[in-house]
Amino acid sequence: MPTEWLSRTDAAERAGVHRNTVIEWERRGLVRTKRGPSRTGEQVLVNGTDLVRTAASRPEGSSRPERVAALEVENAFLRQRLEEVMVERQSLLDEILAIARGDRPQAR
Repeated sequence: MPTEWLSRTDAAERAGVHRNTVIEWERRGLVRTKRGPSRTGEQVLVNGTDLVRTAASRPEGSSRPERVAALEVENAFLRQRLEEVMVERQSLLDEILAIARGDRPQAR
């Protein structure tokens, strides 16, 4: 079966992504391209097999807004955890300084 070659616009529609995403896949070497004729001269054609493989490897079932929301929740959690670690770090540093000054007896 011969390889199907699609215009960038048709490739984007088929994969359910923006045309710029297809161009990014080209840049990253995820899809092969070749030049082909068009009504206005030449156009870039995208390998259909590569397109299907690359599109299938994308995370399924999550839209961009859902991913952004999930990342915002994770970011908030990580910021909170970082603050807790920084407070604990400061407490430990204060304890070390107190021991070094002789303000507190060392644990045995």
